[in-house]
Amino acid sequence: AWQRADFEATDEIWRGLAGREGREGGRKGYRRVWIERPRGHAKTSDMAVQLLWILLFGRTRVRGLVAAADRDQASLVRTAMQGLVEANPDLCAGLEFRQHLVMNARTGSALEVLASEVAGSWGKLPDFVICDELCHWDKPDLWYSLFSSAAKRPKGLLAVLTNAGAGRGWQWELREAARGSPEWYFASLAGPAAPWLSAEQLAEQE
Repeated sequence: AWQRADFEATDEIWRGLAGREGREGGRKGYRRVWIERPRGHAKTSDMAVQLLWILLFGRTRVRGLVAAADRDQASLVRTAMQGLVEANPDLCAGLEFRQHLVMNARTGSALEVLASEVAGSWGKLPDFVICDELCHWDKPDLWYSLFSSAAKRPKGLLAVLTNAGAGRGWQWELREAARGSPEWYFASLAGPAAPWLSAEQLAEQE
């Protein structure tokens, strides 16, 4: 149920970016999203599904960014996308996976993988920005530049994927601001809720 709610919160925004807006009965959709789940609760996998859809089936050319504290973390979204493509070759044909880029050569739509090289993030005009595991970012500089870039796209999407973190610092201040804002979709799981994680696995992690 919580996965479905998170998908539905951004469905209309993704449809608008893809040139498929105007579905009868569709929800308005949020342009700012904070999704907070424990580890192992499909944050990366669920976002990979949405990113594949926009790159493969969008009627308009879109450019997006996925950012994290380092390249390895940011590349986890790219890796999840590639795994889905390999598992569904007929449905997902047509994407090129480069070192730090996923691209649809036919439409020009692309997803860039970005890390904490802040100098390279200023001045970009992405249609959507995904900030992965924000609670592990050491400094807020990259956040400032990406938030500024997202604000330049009136119909764009800014999504934060993270776990709860340590409950302090600038990330916590952002969390609380998002939680209290009507402009943000804020979703947080109080604890483990994924049916694919057994009690034994959770006990081992603890």
